[in-house]
Amino acid sequence: MEKIILEIDNGVRTLVTLANKLQDELGNEPVSSEVRQAIKMFSSSHKNYITAINENSANQVAEAAQAICLWSILLANAVSSSENQEVKTFKNKLGVNAKNLQKMIENSALLMFPLSDDERLETTNDMQDFESLKKEMKKVFQNQSTHYEDLKTILTESEKKTISLKQDIESLEDIYNNKIGSISTEYSQFFLNKIQSF
Repeated sequence: MEKIILEIDNGVRTLVTLANKLQDELGNEPVSSEVRQAIKMFSSSHKNYITAINENSANQVAEAAQAICLWSILLANAVSSSENQEVKTFKNKLGVNAKNLQKMIENSALLMFPLSDDERLETTNDMQDFESLKKEMKKVFQNQSTHYEDLKTILTESEKKTISLKQDIESLEDIYNNKIGSISTEYSQFFLNKIQSF
């Protein structure tokens, strides 16, 4: 743990040196409110870092150092439009060193803890609700599919009955026509016989 703190402290010292040199190179050059804000917050974060070092709080040291890294990166980005070559040199060094230190802190044991109850995922119930919804939707789909198949069967049977009924009607028409034809023939023959008998 002490080794990590020393590495962080060396990294912070490097950032402070680079930030001071960058500020010196800016000199009387007009700067934006973004640059002024980044320098102000860098200084504030560095004060918090010194306090954390004096209180021997490893977690607070890591968090304060991370804040310094953040404002170092923002300061480097804020002066990126400067035409001063020395400013460009120091802002590049500041940005690179800040990113490297930030990565080292993030991967260190200082900021690794077991998940607290408040930090644990709260999606279990939501996922259960979603799974339940999926099951209900599947059941509805299956019911609709069954209903569709039932309707299809009913329609098929209706079509068969319609065809059968049509055939029966056609058969009855044939029988009717044959009977009418037979009766007409018999009546014709009857009247012909009557006429001949006179």
